[in-house]
Amino acid sequence: YRTGDRARYLPDGTLAYLGRTDHQVKLRGIRIELGEIEQILEQHPALRQALVVTREEPNGTTRLVAYMVSRHAPAPTSQALRQFLLQRLPEAMVPAAFVALERLPLTPNGKVDRQALPKPSTDPVVVPVDTLVPPTPLEQTLEALWGELLGVSQVPRHDTFFALGGNSLLAMQFIYRLEQALGRPVPLMTLFQAPTIASLTQTLAKPLASDLLVPLQPEGSRPPLFCLPPAGGQVLAYEPLARLLGPDQPVYGVPGTALTTTGQAFPSLTAMAEVYTTRIRTHQPEGPYYLLGWSMGGVLAQAVAEILESQGHTVAFVGLIDAYPPAFARQTDGTEPLAVLALACGGALVDALMQLDAAAQEDLRKALYRLSPMARIHHLQDWAHTHGVDSVGLPPAVLLQQAEHIASHLALLASHTIRPIRAAMHAWWATENGLPHAWRQVWEEATHAAIHTAVLAGNHFTCLRAPHTQALVAQLRQRLGAV
Repeated sequence: YRTGDRARYLPDGTLAYLGRTDHQVKLRGIRIELGEIEQILEQHPALRQALVVTREEPNGTTRLVAYMVSRHAPAPTSQALRQFLLQRLPEAMVPAAFVALERLPLTPNGKVDRQALPKPSTDPVVVPVDTLVPPTPLEQTLEALWGELLGVSQVPRHDTFFALGGNSLLAMQFIYRLEQALGRPVPLMTLFQAPTIASLTQTLAKPLASDLLVPLQPEGSRPPLFCLPPAGGQVLAYEPLARLLGPDQPVYGVPGTALTTTGQAFPSLTAMAEVYTTRIRTHQPEGPYYLLGWSMGGVLAQAVAEILESQGHTVAFVGLIDAYPPAFARQTDGTEPLAVLALACGGALVDALMQLDAAAQEDLRKALYRLSPMARIHHLQDWAHTHGVDSVGLPPAVLLQQAEHIASHLALLASHTIRPIRAAMHAWWATENGLPHAWRQVWEEATHAAIHTAVLAGNHFTCLRAPHTQALVAQLRQRLGAV
């Protein structure tokens, strides 16, 4: 008889209770145990009880809502609770709204009556909205976009996009729609430099700087950590890592580009690395330099380190996160539509495809080969919708362009030759990938010094997401502090 309880045996034979299977949810491709959030919330000294549920908003988005019963009045603010949870949980597990109740509603048999829970009547973070100054047309545009994307009826002018429930996929959607509304390009870094309605309005009223670096976490006294882009050039995958590293560790993403400054395609991955090296040195003219890269970004991090050393600079840290070497790209088809389009459409779709058996993957692959590039996008989006999988809410033309960038980057990776560096290297491998030992040996030969390796839970795509991020951050923080 299946009771619905989850448990596992510990090495000493003790049975550890892990919660209920019916209280597990999948939000933006991440499995979340609601009971774990409730347990952490109830550790807050001002709370007696907590209950976390999911609610679907009118715009179709789903968000976490926490209901709480306080030990005494007044109840802690939503902002205080959010900060409390962020110190203990990944951001994906932090509720977007908090509702204070005198008591939790119960059914006649004494269980919590989830149907009787009131809808959140406040914004995710309770901060008074500035109603003294009428909003400008630009502010109204920003508030409308945020409200629709984040499921917020009234947007506080001084709350950040990410504090209101934003994430990397929503950030991409927002920037695209903002560009359409304004009729001009807006660098992704703008949202990180000005993450509130108030600051973003002021920033957009001025000429925008070019998108040289994305300040994922610009504060702190430590030397900055520069994160190199994977195939496709998106650096938002590093945002959870940057946040968890703490307020004293600056982290900058180096966004990818498909063309040189003269508008030509890059002749080699080394030429691309030279452009990224210039961007890094524009921000930090002298070493020591700290570099990190996931996937193809690991190859770029090693290449940038080689260029910096050839220029006479000191490279203190080179970190690779499940970085597949050029040998991998040479043994795979960089134009294979299923893999390329899945990468362009987003992590949740990749997760779903990786769970298919080989026969189902091959059927989908054959179907895509028969279609035109644009029809492939529509077919894969239809497949995702049919199977209940979230995909990036961007127009097919934008996704097709992203897929073309990924294919061109993988072609550069396949032709790249690694040149050894003097700096020691630090590498993490995802346990669910089974990276061949021969490919790991490639990295051992990529440095004249030592290479320190460790394994990460998850696969190539999930190792940078909750709940695996915290283990990586703990090791990364330790290694950064040791150099």
